[in-house]
Amino acid sequence: MFEKEIDKLKQMNVRNFLNEVRQLAERYKVNFFCVSDGASAMSNDGTNDAITRLRKLHEEWESKNGFDPKEDWSK
Repeated sequence: MFEKEIDKLKQMNVRNFLNEVRQLAERYKVNFFCVSDGASAMSNDGTNDAITRLRKLHEEWESKNGFDPKEDWSK
C-alpha cells in the first residue's frame, strides 16, 4: 500500500526533480510522464497516445487511493 504521509523533505526533493524534468522536456520539446514518491508530472502535446493512456490510468489509481488527480502542486 502506498504511504500517503511522505517525508516533507523527500516530497520537496521529488517536486524539485520533476520541475527540472519539466524544464528539460520544454527545452528539448519532448513529451513525458513521470511518477515518483509523492508527485507526478507530464507534458504532452496530444501526439503521444501512450502518455495520454498512462495519465488516465494514473488518475484512476489516484482517485481509488484518496488522492486528487487534479491537484497541481507545481503552482
